[in-house]
Amino acid sequence: ASNAGDDVLRLMKERGVAICPTLAASEAMARYNGWKPGDPDHPRIIAAKAMFKRALRSGATIACGSDAGAFSHGDNAREIELMTEYGMSPTQALRAATVVAAEVLSKGDTWGKVTEGYAADLIALRANPLRDITALRSPVVVIKTGRIATDHR
Repeated sequence: ASNAGDDVLRLMKERGVAICPTLAASEAMARYNGWKPGDPDHPRIIAAKAMFKRALRSGATIACGSDAGAFSHGDNAREIELMTEYGMSPTQALRAATVVAAEVLSKGDTWGKVTEGYAADLIALRANPLRDITALRSPVVVIKTGRIATDHR
C-alpha cells in the first residue's frame, strides 16, 4: 500500500474501503535490509511515511493492523507507535486499533468498545497512552474474554 496515490486514496474514501498501512512491517523489512534506527530513513520507510501522510490527508478510513510475522509477535504496539510518529494523534491511533478495526472487520457490534455486551478484552497500563503511546508496551493487567490472562501488578 505504500504506493497508493492520492487518486486511489480518494476512491477508497468515496467507496468506504479502509486502508491498513502495516507501517511496522515496512520498518521490519527495512531492518532486514540492514537499516537501523538512527540511520537515514530507508526507502521503504520513506514510502510508508509518505503514503500514511497522504492517507491521513485523504480522510480515508485507517485501521490498525500489523502483518505481525514480518516482525516478532508481541511487538504489535509498534504499529500504533508509528501511526502516531507519522502524524496521527494518540487518540486516533488507539481508535484505529480498537473501534475502527472492529468496524472494518464487521465486528463493531461486539468488539472495539468498553460497554456491556461487547467482548471484554482489555489492558490496564501504568501510564496514560494519550501522553506516551509507548505505555502500550507494558500492560500491567491483560483481560481476555472477561478473565485476567496476565497480571503484573
